[in-house]
Amino acid sequence: MQLMTMLKQNFEDKNISVNEFMGTKSEMNCPHNVTLSGEDDRHSRNKVLGITLQHLLLWQTFLYQNKGKQRENLSSYLVVFEDDANCAFANCGELALIEIRSTIADLLYLGWWEYKDGKSLTLYGAHAYAISLKGIMAFLSKGYSICNGSIDILMWDAIKKGYLTWAKATLPLDQKSKRRDGQLTDGIYLQGWR
Repeated sequence: MQLMTMLKQNFEDKNISVNEFMGTKSEMNCPHNVTLSGEDDRHSRNKVLGITLQHLLLWQTFLYQNKGKQRENLSSYLVVFEDDANCAFANCGELALIEIRSTIADLLYLGWWEYKDGKSLTLYGAHAYAISLKGIMAFLSKGYSICNGSIDILMWDAIKKGYLTWAKATLPLDQKSKRRDGQLTDGIYLQGWR
């Protein structure tokens, strides 16, 4: 099932609007002599810039839509699904709503991948997540920009520095993780690597 069809079926009957944003392209004036965090053999410089730009534009749009209402809406969440997020359960929409309604974290991973260097956790990335209005304002106030690299790495950096609180969605016991190249994908939404 297409992601947008599934999202509309899961969320619009609960009076939650579902919007699709198309990818963007932009010429960026980032220094070309510096390798961006997240740039590798699968993620070209332009892809890293484009993905990060898209996430930040979504966040800024959400912030703008709540302009003047920030004090009342600090606990409002923007839910972001990347195009390769796949529902891991028949009732993933219900599970996601339960998790979002019960969290107090700034950033809630609904679908994630993790990379471990040996035994230690090196990085979390998200292909489905909810970020609070408060979390967006905290992140943007720290001066992060697309020239700093991958949105996943920037979010993880903000978590490690204490700018964002975070949590992972609680999963049913029968959840099966997927692995590829030392990475693990898990969550209510799994990453459908291409």
